[in-house]
Amino acid sequence: MKKILLTGASGFLGATFCTHFYEHLEIHALYHEHLISFPNVMAYACDLQDTDFVKGLMDRVRPEGIIHLAALSDPNTC
Repeated sequence: MKKILLTGASGFLGATFCTHFYEHLEIHALYHEHLISFPNVMAYACDLQDTDFVKGLMDRVRPEGIIHLAALSDPNTC
């Protein structure tokens, strides 16, 4: 099973991704503030600006791919 590191898991796109692919991929999902819980998904609270944490996680997990779905959720800010 392929290992994927997913950012933005608590957002609309990230949650949808987890819901549809948890049976087909080993998903290691990062969320910032809103705790997530999906079957067979390893979840990690993380601020993506914490490069030491992200690098350490990458070294431990060694994902085959990264799917970056983290974004600002306020359309006016974007």
